[in-house]
Amino acid sequence: MGGLVSKGIGALGALLILVGTGCGGPPCRSESDCDFGTHCSRHVNGAGQVVGTCVSECLEATDCPAPESNAQRAICTNDGWCRVEARPPRLQVIEPEVDTVFEEGVRRLRVSGEVETAADSVTITVSSRTDRGCYGGLPRSVVLEAGGDGEYVNLPFVVDGVQVDSGPSTLVITAAVQASKQVSQVLVEVPCPGCAQLTVEEPRFNSAAQGLVLPRLTGLASIGPVQALWRVYSGLGDVLDGTMPVTNGRFLQERLPLFAGTNRVEVMVTGVGEGLGEARCSTAVVSALARERGLRALMTWDSATSDVDLHLIGPGGTFGDPLSTLTARSQAPTFGGQVIDDSDGRGPEVLTVEALPDGVYGLVAEPITDGADPGSNVQLRLLMDGRTITAGPIGPQYVSARTGNLWVAGTLTILGGSAQWALVDELVPASQPPTRPPQDWPALY
Repeated sequence: MGGLVSKGIGALGALLILVGTGCGGPPCRSESDCDFGTHCSRHVNGAGQVVGTCVSECLEATDCPAPESNAQRAICTNDGWCRVEARPPRLQVIEPEVDTVFEEGVRRLRVSGEVETAADSVTITVSSRTDRGCYGGLPRSVVLEAGGDGEYVNLPFVVDGVQVDSGPSTLVITAAVQASKQVSQVLVEVPCPGCAQLTVEEPRFNSAAQGLVLPRLTGLASIGPVQALWRVYSGLGDVLDGTMPVTNGRFLQERLPLFAGTNRVEVMVTGVGEGLGEARCSTAVVSALARERGLRALMTWDSATSDVDLHLIGPGGTFGDPLSTLTARSQAPTFGGQVIDDSDGRGPEVLTVEALPDGVYGLVAEPITDGADPGSNVQLRLLMDGRTITAGPIGPQYVSARTGNLWVAGTLTILGGSAQWALVDELVPASQPPTRPPQDWPALY
């Protein structure tokens, strides 16, 4: 509903309303029997039958009583009812100006302007998109308090940190009072001469994921790159990242890790074209899981045919002991947890423990087979309660089943729900695995 019936009928409109109501109007049994601008009014006649008549309260907004507050306005709905809704604010965007070209490599913009309103508050939301289906980032919003006395006021606004992808973009600025809004669009460009043209085909913007894994990230890269970067940003600023191959102009990453809640997923290609050569395309994915608890360890590697296993050794435990070690081959340690194994190359292998008892834990990567590859460069990422524990990935470290080495990555100390990471980063022969519990490792290496 909510659309206005055409204006300009004036006194004739009022007469038609009276005729439609007073003379009964066309009969009806449901709303679909009535013409545009009318609705079906049902009542019981003298014979006890339910009958309906197509009637209308209004033909235009001026036929309806005017609200007492400037913050509201009367409308005549498409089915002839008088209703009251919030009056939309008047919006003026000051910066950036239309067709502004920013410096190459710019990732975030500042948007400012003014709104005029008589409402209590106004919400300003800014997002960006490209004609290739890229959405620069998660929408940014500010709420302006107007005073609430029903008098018109002009309010300035500034929205910082609006994310944009490279190339031409449309900034969409929305000023909203309840369900009433005014939208303005500004065309801008972040040049990237000679860059690859990126398109994310899957997932679509604001797609929903069942848990903390996106099944597929796939799309097109128009020129030259053999490798692309993926990044996943949480709403709190945490980042997960990695690489994926580009074959015949297409990129594909399966089982992409996500954060709980809303994620910004970005694909980037560098080193192609002129200047910075940083082509970017982003989209948003919403995880059905609103909050994550406990430890999540993600292990990835760069070989397509190799298999690497991750081991989490508990306090007082030793490598290979099934009661004190969690791994793909041993999933019943005393502290619980589970491992989602990846045995066909690259990972991620995902290890989770929902509630870790206090103590010192150790993380070890074991190459199981190299397949057709000479070995693998392994990286680890650790999250506790959905937040990254380290500023970036741990590693990489090269491991090979042929040379028979283990990567002793480091220790994780859990105390009162907090987590502290200590890097060890040592290669040891598989024939001589750690025989001391993790709390003794810093002294051993």
